[in-house]
Amino acid sequence: MQRPPVPQPQAPPILDYETPPVVTERGWPLLVIFGILTIIFLAQGVVLPCLCAKGTVKMEIGMGVDLIVVLRVLIAKLRREKGRSWMIYLLVAASSLEWIPMIVRH
Repeated sequence: MQRPPVPQPQAPPILDYETPPVVTERGWPLLVIFGILTIIFLAQGVVLPCLCAKGTVKMEIGMGVDLIVVLRVLIAKLRREKGRSWMIYLLVAASSLEWIPMIVRH
């Protein structure tokens, strides 16, 4: 009678591609972020402009801040970032209604 072959111990795989990683946090809520950014953009259009060069500068700064936030959100989507750091970017965009007029005062 022959003995069955004894299985040889093998090292565990370094990366297991068959089982999905455990995700404990959800990704950034893009619909919420872009919805709030749209509201902020409309508010900037109402609050910031005036009929002078200062109003133009205020709007350009506001749109620049919004563009930076949108680019950061898109980068986060590409990198599949998790967590709640998106709130900081919305806070920067929302607070721009207050700090942009302080910058362009004179």
